[in-house]
Amino acid sequence: MNSTLTIKNVFGIVILSLLSALLVGTIIASVGLVYLPENNNQVTNFLALFIGQGFMIVPLILFLTARKESLLGRLRIKKISSPIVLATVIFSIGIIVLVDEFDRIASLLFSPPEYLDQIGYMLKFDSFNMAIFLMFGIVVLAPLGEELLFRGFLQKFLEEHWNDVTRAVLVTSLFFAIIHLNPFWLIQIYVLGILLGYLA
Repeated sequence: MNSTLTIKNVFGIVILSLLSALLVGTIIASVGLVYLPENNNQVTNFLALFIGQGFMIVPLILFLTARKESLLGRLRIKKISSPIVLATVIFSIGIIVLVDEFDRIASLLFSPPEYLDQIGYMLKFDSFNMAIFLMFGIVVLAPLGEELLFRGFLQKFLEEHWNDVTRAVLVTSLFFAIIHLNPFWLIQIYVLGILLGYLA
């Protein structure tokens, strides 16, 4: 089935998936702003983030289902052993430290933009339930959708199409960094994408 997929199709479905997540999140946030009391804006923002991120892989799943492709095979989903999970957790902690150091260096070289403070303000929570909800959305749901879309689908296709893992990892990671629309964190996200790409 891979022969009928083109790079244009694959990037198109990835972009469509990202735009659909943005659209769904924006609609939810807009409806919340119009119909809910002002003191519920934080709840609306969390819902928009949560549902938008969850919706990210819906177009991809619909696309693959319409093509009658195996979701597990196409998205690189397979059972992993406990030692691999443990090694991944340890490696992830190292990645967090590495990305944090990149962030510190970038902060020394360039003053952080004001919108980063606004993002931090948006992500503050005032209850334990909101903290759990936010953590699930940011730590589980968003990375799961992004990894399935980028490493599972896009990178796997590029690896097969180009027969070059390194090129596929670098291109996928660059696209991954660019779609985050955050020039201040571009290098950190790119490095993170490369590390995640080789883990996949």
